[in-house]
Amino acid sequence: AIVGAGATGVELAAELVQLSESAEAYGALGKAAKFQIVLIEAGARILPSFPEEISTATQKRLDKLGVKVLVNRKVQAARAGSLVLDGDELVPAGLSVWAAGVKAPDFLSQLGLPTTRGNQLIVNDDLQTADPDIYAVGDCASYTLPGQKQALPPTAQVAHQQARYLIELLPKVIASKQLYAGKGFAYRDFGALVSLANYD
Repeated sequence: AIVGAGATGVELAAELVQLSESAEAYGALGKAAKFQIVLIEAGARILPSFPEEISTATQKRLDKLGVKVLVNRKVQAARAGSLVLDGDELVPAGLSVWAAGVKAPDFLSQLGLPTTRGNQLIVNDDLQTADPDIYAVGDCASYTLPGQKQALPPTAQVAHQQARYLIELLPKVIASKQLYAGKGFAYRDFGALVSLANYD
């Protein structure tokens, strides 16, 4: 059972199908190589950050691969050998994987700085926190582009661009020995890719 049907959960499901087929082809596990993969998503569709047509096509492909996809289902508890979904439905699982989002370390919420529910430090256009001497990037930072309602996703693409911005900004901040405002972080979306192992 895989909890979370973003890119990580979807890619893992496809990789596990490919692994089971490869193992069976080599005779390593025989019929034991065939196992049920259940992908559980709390939202209305898989790959929620992708366009809807990509989500629909991907779910159809996963269905053909034998992956059972459950949407609009929340995990209430994890037990040895199963997950408990809302409505007390049990999903048997010899192995459960959590792929339902990023949470920053708990200590970040104890610094006295504004954070999100996931402990990410809220940053401004220069990636500064409410304390101008503290900057944050990557999974521990939450930055919302001007005019947008949702923060940028905690992806490698975002973190890499944030790091490049700070590489240019911080030497200027240190050299100025005073509060220094940069030109502001500008994010460029290069798109996203989801790989369904060797299937698509």
